[in-house]
Amino acid sequence: MALYSSSSRLRGKGFLAACLAAAIVVGICLWTGGALGILTAGKLEEDARASQRIDPSWQTAQTAGDQLAAMVFYPEDRADHTFSLYWNRPGPSAGWFFRAGGSITPLQEGVVRFTLEGCGEVAYGSLNRPGVSQVVVDDGSDPRVLSLDPEKPFALVLPRNAGTVTFYDREGRVVEPHQEIL
Repeated sequence: MALYSSSSRLRGKGFLAACLAAAIVVGICLWTGGALGILTAGKLEEDARASQRIDPSWQTAQTAGDQLAAMVFYPEDRADHTFSLYWNRPGPSAGWFFRAGGSITPLQEGVVRFTLEGCGEVAYGSLNRPGVSQVVVDDGSDPRVLSLDPEKPFALVLPRNAGTVTFYDREGRVVEPHQEIL
């Protein structure tokens, strides 16, 4: 038969409370220290709209790979835009982290290739003023052809080592992307 005093029960509760408090502090430190991001890709659009104050009426073109997610937000008339890039970075972190965003003229007028230092994927974005209708990804052995609506903006994420990526407008002319290294 074990005998427990009220003081040993209080010490047990005190230990449990201390462990809970320590777990909360560690969680806060991880969150504010940048080790925890948005845990699901499904929440990225919501986060981008809130953090970049994007008009809720704006449409979005978006895509996500394993490491990189790209979004292009725009009004119906495509007179303006905002882009957002999120990175699911490797290492001792969890989730997706905002990496870059804003508005740049090359995305308004043409195609932009976004490269993030240390990321194994690249993102392409465009309001599609040039009318890109086809993307050919050629790894040297088996070219892949991706069809796009030439009337709609797009976001595309590909592995950095996918091969040569060539954009064609509806007339078959090559559209050269503008390079942005982040």
